[in-house]
Amino acid sequence: MSMTIEERKALITEHFSYMGKGEYLKAIEKFSDDMVWWVLGSQEHGGTQTKADLTATYRDDLPRLLPNGIQIEIDRMIGEGDWVTVQGHGLGNVSGAGKLYSNHYCWMFEIKDGLVTEFREYLDTYHARQAFYGEDV
Repeated sequence: MSMTIEERKALITEHFSYMGKGEYLKAIEKFSDDMVWWVLGSQEHGGTQTKADLTATYRDDLPRLLPNGIQIEIDRMIGEGDWVTVQGHGLGNVSGAGKLYSNHYCWMFEIKDGLVTEFREYLDTYHARQAFYGEDV
């Protein structure tokens, strides 16, 4: 199923809409079972992971870390070929630890046959650890 750039962007916009409502598992329903999830950094979720890893994180961790969802302002969304790249920032989200979580991000999504096949996340992992765990590493 061939998709236009605008259809790919709409799929990713829908993903962020579900994230904002805290519907984390719904947000990844259109991610393929063999997709690759890669996160910047060497922390627990850093590096290359699987859909099973992403699902476990979205099912078990995110509801605890961000119980009210995560509101994202999309600053830019650029599509080319099978890829959609999003630059965005958090809108004063409060973590489960009661700390302000307002990270800055760049996400890259590869979309084939209507499904996300690769999901790459670039973010300030230090800020995330401070907001989620109160760590000062």
